Amino acid sequence: MATRFLLLSLGIVISSTATGSAQEIPWRTDYRTARQESRDKGLPLIVDFSTENCFWCRKLESTTFRDPVIAGILRDEFIPLRIDASRDPNLAQILRIQSYPTLVLAAPDGKILVFVEGYLEAEKLLPHLRAASATALATPDWIKRDFEAASKAVAVGDNAKAILLFRGILEEGKEGPFQRKAREHLSHLEAQAENRLAHARKMEDQGQSLEALETLAEILRSYPGTSAASEAKKLIGAAPGRLMSRENLQARRAAELLAEAKSLLKSREFCQCLERCQTLMTAYAGTPESAEAKRMVDLISENPDWLVEGCRLLSERMAAMHWTLAEAWIKKGNQAEALSALEKVGQFSPGSPLAQQARNRIAELKGAPALPTGFKKP
Repeated sequence: MATRFLLLSLGIVISSTATGSAQEIPWRTDYRTARQESRDKGLPLIVDFSTENCFWCRKLESTTFRDPVIAGILRDEFIPLRIDASRDPNLAQILRIQSYPTLVLAAPDGKILVFVEGYLEAEKLLPHLRAASATALATPDWIKRDFEAASKAVAVGDNAKAILLFRGILEEGKEGPFQRKAREHLSHLEAQAENRLAHARKMEDQGQSLEALETLAEILRSYPGTSAASEAKKLIGAAPGRLMSRENLQARRAAELLAEAKSLLKSREFCQCLERCQTLMTAYAGTPESAEAKRMVDLISENPDWLVEGCRLLSERMAAMHWTLAEAWIKKGNQAEALSALEKVGQFSPGSPLAQQARNRIAELKGAPALPTGFKKP
C-alpha cells in the first residue's frame, strides 16, 4: 500500500465538512486545494479519514490531536486534510481505506509514505509524523548533483553554467541548506558581474571604448540573466554610434583576435580558441572576422577528437586547480577538505603523474595525526 500514489491526474475534487476539529490544527476540507498547497509549500500532506459515527475517530480528535506536540507538528510541518468518508467516499474507495480512523501521510509530490490505521496515542503517532516529515523534506538527489556540478563550474570559471544550475535549485521551491548556499553563490556571482560592469563603464569614460565593449561582451557570455548582463546588452546596443570614429581600431582588434584564435587552433588549444571566437561573434558581430570565427566554431564542434582533447586539457587544469586547493586547505589546517580536493584530482585526471602525487598525499595525510581545524563541536 505504501507504493500507491494520490491520483491527482483524475481531477477528483472531494469536499468534506470536518466534525469536531481540534482548534489547534487548521484542518483543510477540500482535497484538490490541500494537494496544491502541499506541492506549492513543499510540505507533506496528512489526510485524516473518519466517519460520522466512529467512536475511535472522535477519541483521536479529543486526545491525540489535542496533544500540543502533535498539534504543533501538524500545523507547522504538514498540510492537514480531513475527509468524512461517510459523506464523501470517493477518495477513501480509491485508496481502499477499510477501517476508521485511517491517517494517510503523503509527500509533496503525491507519493504515499505510510498508512496509519486505527487509534494511536500521541507518543505512538509521533514517530510516524517525524519519519514522514524527514522523508518528505529530504533533499532530492538531483539537487545534490546539480549543486556539485555548479560548484565545479564556479571553480573552472564557467559562471554561465553555474548560474543556470543554481537558479534551477532555487526554482525547486523548498528552502533548505542547498537552496541557501545556491542563493549565496548567486549573490556572489551577481556582485562579480556588477564589478565587471563598473569596470567597463570606467574604461568607456577613459576613452577605451573597444576594451569596454569586450568587457560587456564577456559579461553577457559569463553572467547571463543577471541585472549586469541586461545593462551590458543595452550598452552594447548603443555602442555602434559611439564607436564609428574608431572603426579602423575596431577592425584591427577583430583581426588580432582572429589571429589569436587561428594560432590557438593550430596549437590545439581548442577551449581557448572557442573563447576567442565567442568574443568575436559577440562583440564584432557582422564583421568578416566574426563570420570566420563562426566557421572555426563549427569546425571544432564537428570534430569529436578535438572536443575530446579539449575536455582532456580542461580536466587536467581542473585536477591542477584541485591540487592547489588541497594545498591551500592544508595550510588552513582543514584536513577533511584537503582530502576531498585531493580525491578530485584523481577523478579529473586519472592515471596522470599528478593523480599519483595526490594518492601519495592522501596516504600521507591519513597516516598523520588529524590537522587542527579551528572549529569546536557544538
